[in-house]
Amino acid sequence: MRSIAFFALGLGFAIWAHGHIGRNRGTPMTRKIEPELVTSGPYRLVRHPIYSGSWSRPWAPPWRSAGSGWSS
Repeated sequence: MRSIAFFALGLGFAIWAHGHIGRNRGTPMTRKIEPELVTSGPYRLVRHPIYSGSWSRPWAPPWRSAGSGWSS
């Protein structure tokens, strides 16, 4: 149960960051007119919150213990 909560927290953090980035969202090589540095919301806590939230997936092992092939 704790691993599911950890996964949900990480996913929620990534979704919050993705929504908070606003108009600065885009592909990595997209050139923006007057880009802004986002320093509020989850970006005030960590530099790359979408990656940080997504990293909770491999550390939340409910699927690994279920024998779905992730453990191999």
